Amino acid sequence: MLGSLIVSIFFLFSSVQSQQETTLRIVQILFRHGIRSPNLLLTFPTDPPDLAKQFVYERGEMTEKGMQQVFTLGQNLRQYYGKFLKNRYRASELRVLSGVDNRTIASALIALAALFPPQQDQIWNRDLLWIPIPVQTEPIIDE
Repeated sequence: MLGSLIVSIFFLFSSVQSQQETTLRIVQILFRHGIRSPNLLLTFPTDPPDLAKQFVYERGEMTEKGMQQVFTLGQNLRQYYGKFLKNRYRASELRVLSGVDNRTIASALIALAALFPPQQDQIWNRDLLWIPIPVQTEPIIDE
């Protein structure tokens, strides 16, 4: 079993199809979360008693490298599908599903931040160049 499957992102674009123009109708992208800290830490009697405290992140949570991996994935998706995507997020054109654990929800949010950076009139906080994009959780994704 692959473990937690992260996100299913659907792009749905409808436009008039001409003979010279290719139209993308739907894309479904499935990917997993970025690198995470161990879920289970096995220790041996000779290990120091506070070995688990050396980890910065809680068990199973994404690391900074994992966050960067997912952000880069979002940028790559923007580059690859950019000619089909509009420059701004539109709720009617995007649906994002995630498993219910923290790392998969966080991965979805990070990928979306890279995929849809806010445009001028969407910037609501100059110190935070991010717009909230809903992510729906679906427990069956974790099965």
